Amino acid sequence: MTNGIKRSTIEKLLKINETPEASILEKFAKEEFGDQFQELVEHNILTHFKILKSIEVFDEGSEYTAEIQRRDGKNMYSSSADGKVAVNDEDINLYKINFEWLLRSIMDALDIADRHEPKDILEDNIWALGQHRIEKQNTNIIVVRNIKNTIVFDDLINHLNKHHGVRNKALVIALGKNITNYRLLPSQNELIRIDDAIKWDKGSVPPI
Repeated sequence: MTNGIKRSTIEKLLKINETPEASILEKFAKEEFGDQFQELVEHNILTHFKILKSIEVFDEGSEYTAEIQRRDGKNMYSSSADGKVAVNDEDINLYKINFEWLLRSIMDALDIADRHEPKDILEDNIWALGQHRIEKQNTNIIVVRNIKNTIVFDDLINHLNKHHGVRNKALVIALGKNITNYRLLPSQNELIRIDDAIKWDKGSVPPI
């Protein structure tokens, strides 16, 4: 992946990013990215997150949650109809977006990559990228995901009220397409979608 990440791949990653844990089952990741899945893993863009302890199964016309058990070196669940049933690894392996890579890619696209280290405001949800010169103005940049989540939104508002008044306002970049425009931010802080802040057309994004 020395030539970087295509726009279409970035869009798929951002779509995954909108899920609660920014994760995807290996099976679906392979369907989504095809041969590129392994490259994303090798370049630490998608990282192994966890192994599911249960799985949704259909058994004799009904759907239920079955516990995964490890027996004889295999992952299995108990079926009333079929006894012990083996489960493929790709059906229970979850992969997660590497937020460090994603944030650095955003900073690179904004041409602010070498000035500040991202700072966690709320783990895996809100990051401060520091103050940068954008269009002849010093601008504080904050990146937020899951902005429609009440806890995330409240933490964002508290942070803005504490650190970003009228004289030190921030540009908040939401990692999602469907943000709620009616939710006004305090002290004239501005909310913008990632797709409006960055045009990925200008080139590819380098891996870590």
